[in-house]
Amino acid sequence: MAQARAGLRPQLDARLGHNRLNDDSSAVMSGATAEQSTSAAITLRQLIYSDAVRANVEIQRYLQNNRTALKRQLELDIIQEATITYLNLLKAQTFIHIRRENMNLSRANLELARDRQQIGVANPSEVYRWESQLATSRQALLNAQAQLRQARDALNRLLHRPLKEPFITAPATLEDPRLVVSRKELFDYVSSDRTFALMGDFMVIEGLSASPELASMEALLSATQRELKVNQRAYWSPTVTLQSEVTHIMDEQRLAGLSAEDDTDWSVGVNVSLPLFEGGARSARVAGSRLTLNQFLTQRDAIKARIEQRIRAALHDIGASYPSIQLSRDAASAAKKNLDLATDAYSRGVVSILDLLDAQNAALVAEEAATNAVFDFIIDLMNLQRSLGGFDFFLDQQGLDGWLERLSDYITSEGSNK
Repeated sequence: MAQARAGLRPQLDARLGHNRLNDDSSAVMSGATAEQSTSAAITLRQLIYSDAVRANVEIQRYLQNNRTALKRQLELDIIQEATITYLNLLKAQTFIHIRRENMNLSRANLELARDRQQIGVANPSEVYRWESQLATSRQALLNAQAQLRQARDALNRLLHRPLKEPFITAPATLEDPRLVVSRKELFDYVSSDRTFALMGDFMVIEGLSASPELASMEALLSATQRELKVNQRAYWSPTVTLQSEVTHIMDEQRLAGLSAEDDTDWSVGVNVSLPLFEGGARSARVAGSRLTLNQFLTQRDAIKARIEQRIRAALHDIGASYPSIQLSRDAASAAKKNLDLATDAYSRGVVSILDLLDAQNAALVAEEAATNAVFDFIIDLMNLQRSLGGFDFFLDQQGLDGWLERLSDYITSEGSNK
């Protein structure tokens, strides 16, 4: 930008020169020209009018807007990746807790099988089966610990921290006041098909207005439109400049005539220039600008469609993952009750070891599914917010209230119209 504006500002040059001509030159011998001369000059140039220079300033401003939008896009991508990596880390921590409890349960059942064998109600195969189950549980725990370390290293890399550096984590819950999702009214919109559809329309509008990808393309479009205009005006738009110069003869040697040493001369002039023929270059520039403009227009429409599709896809994911939270919790609760009943029945010799193993595995799978459901919903929410061009945890309470108020007003007004 500063370099482009420099063309509109005064340009000042200083020049120091020494000239020497052969002494048998007719101009030197007649005294019309000095044989040797040393002079200094200062030249001032000021652009009065140039559509090309002024257009370049505007184009550079649009290009700077494009760079700003690209920077914003990169920031949002990094935030999204770091947030999801952090959630995966929390998920890995939870899985460690679940699998450690499952390992402890397998160890307790192994002791129970040994007791049953000692009193003669179980054969050695049950003990061996629980020993195998305990080893499998330990292996699952080791895998979960490895996943946790990998997630921690990935997060440290994103935060530009040493990969081995530990840190303290805070749990992510749906009740986090920094998240819009913690507001009950948002859940009311999600639970209704009518309001959920209207919320999707609202989020598409919000996402298009805040999208850095679309802002980048709009900046490129504006720059190309201005470039096309200046190329079209080049047929009749001249360049007007003001130039003045002061020259001082510092030293001079003449064979004849009056010496101009210590003389100071000045001049002021206005120049108007207009290229008449450039071999077809101007028409080629116009054609190139039009093609680029049409290309950017097509890309802008594609970006709009892609943003809308991405927002609606994220909303569809949320529409499925949100009710899955309660369903998976119900399934985990039922599986836990079934495991308690099976454990009690196994200790009394009512059910076989296979029934207890099946109940234990079902409880483990259901507990992990319940954990996954919460984190998957929050991850879906983060993907939606990336599509909307912003994240809730960067908004203050006033910003959250304003966003929800706009959503409520839109649903009320559009719902009544439809």
